Amino acid sequence: MPSEQLAIDCHEIHIFQKENVKATLKEPANIKSANNILQSLSVLFVLGIFHNLTYFQISGFGHTSIDWLHLGSADSLKIISGEWWRILTALTLHADGQHLLGNILIGGYFVARLCQLTGSGLGWILILGSGAIGNLANALAHGAGHNAVGASTAFFGAIGIAGALNSVLARHRTARYWLLPLAAAGILLAFLGTGTGDSKTDVGAHLFGFVMGIGLGIPAGIYLTKQGQPNRTVNSALSILGIIVVIGSWLAALRWG
Repeated sequence: MPSEQLAIDCHEIHIFQKENVKATLKEPANIKSANNILQSLSVLFVLGIFHNLTYFQISGFGHTSIDWLHLGSADSLKIISGEWWRILTALTLHADGQHLLGNILIGGYFVARLCQLTGSGLGWILILGSGAIGNLANALAHGAGHNAVGASTAFFGAIGIAGALNSVLARHRTARYWLLPLAAAGILLAFLGTGTGDSKTDVGAHLFGFVMGIGLGIPAGIYLTKQGQPNRTVNSALSILGIIVVIGSWLAALRWG
């Protein structure tokens, strides 16, 4: 992501938050916001640490020097051929520091706000799921010859989840109030998901992450309507599950990649 585009995206996020974000992320009457911002954003901090580790010459698992991008990128041909772990490992990789910073700036607010509504564990499982399924759908759509890295698939999934959640949880059941959060989320996708139109912007991944987020957000909203937020024990268990899934994916990549 070029620095000029990053500045434009940040400005657009500020404008959207100021004018429209209440429509997209309005707190439902029957769901109390959790005070979990630090826990929710800690994953972004870990992403930054891991990105720096990929620059070091690290050996192990039969590799004299681990090539993280080669082993974990969302190579469509290899995903289709059975290297399933890439739909998850690619979410943890970034091309460079600017790529990482852009994703964190775009995704950070929506991740934090979403996790306040769902709880950190459930929120990150939904985000991880939308990113992984989005990467799989993107690989199937492109076929051989496509390769990408980055957490943006999952972060656009978070935007889709937020829109779907608020549509389901809306107190007013008219079409207007059902569609408004999804429309606002769609505007964000149009603003931020298409980039500059160059080959470095994976528009398909953004779109599929967003659509899969909507698909996961609807049942999650129904669950929250009936059950409310998961308790601390359940959220902790879901957080541990997410960690295990990501670490397990990387172990598979290091063993069989």
